[in-house]
Amino acid sequence: MVKEVEPGPFVIDAGLSLLDRQLVDKDGMLAGKVDDLELTFPAGVTGPGAEPPVVTAVLSGPGALAGR
Repeated sequence: MVKEVEPGPFVIDAGLSLLDRQLVDKDGMLAGKVDDLELTFPAGVTGPGAEPPVVTAVLSGPGALAGR
């Protein structure tokens, strides 16, 4: 089940806070590690003055590691 999360006033370094961290399933069992993140720019615009990217997916497993 995926919950929608309301954006908050906090900005974090997703690479430091999420990559290589342990994933835990709903029963508290270890489910793997975060291998990569998918980022999306909210307005589809990048560059100076653009809104910061948002994490839209957490990738795990051999397919995620192939691009590294």
